[in-house]
Amino acid sequence: MKSNSKTTYDSILRSYLAIIPKEQAITQNGLSLFVSELEKKNYSKSTVRLYYYAVLKTLKDLGVEIQDLNPPIIDEDEVNRHIYKEEEVNNLIDTAIRLGGIYAKSFVISTVYGLRRTEISKLDNSNINIADRILRVKSVKKGKTVNHLIPDNIVNFIDNSTKFLCDSGMSRIFNKVADMAGVNIEHSGWHSIRRALVSGLLLNGVPQEIVLGFMRWKTHTMLDIYHIRNPREDIVVFESHPFLKMWG
Repeated sequence: MKSNSKTTYDSILRSYLAIIPKEQAITQNGLSLFVSELEKKNYSKSTVRLYYYAVLKTLKDLGVEIQDLNPPIIDEDEVNRHIYKEEEVNNLIDTAIRLGGIYAKSFVISTVYGLRRTEISKLDNSNINIADRILRVKSVKKGKTVNHLIPDNIVNFIDNSTKFLCDSGMSRIFNKVADMAGVNIEHSGWHSIRRALVSGLLLNGVPQEIVLGFMRWKTHTMLDIYHIRNPREDIVVFESHPFLKMWG
């Protein structure tokens, strides 16, 4: 069975070969053309960068020389994505619960733990231990791997055999729920929920160092280096969590 990351990689290469003519596929020009076509289709800059690096690695593995070709730059609007209000997150959660399955599972992971899209897509059942109420999350941006507590009120949403999808699949899930919930999609995405969670925790008085640990950021301070995080530290976060109660 393929891992989610392998599935994503294969999906990108299939897209590449479907767009680029065979005679240009194993060339630098093919990669340039691929990036241009994705941008014409209004793919987000972060997605274009993901596709770019996947194809770039393949071409280099095949011995193709790549010169003077820079990855797409993520513009300021995309970095500074919309931060959802509490009411908007509530609408997203209500819609995800109605749809159930992968929609509820994805949004409960996002709204409770603030995972990025790629972090959600990389999860599988080996990361979920319902018996011990532990969710293991590995950061994709050089952050920490953290064992989180799974509160009782979200167990039923997480404890099912539904598998998470690849990056592009996760984007489709987000867009469908946001559209049905009547929530702004422009300049928005899974990261908009992550930002809303951080803002909500700080506004609710959760100490900054607790928020940093919960969001799996590395600070490179001595406290960060020496401290071995215990999942029970999540209890403090859950007591002031802005979205947890929305799950019932």
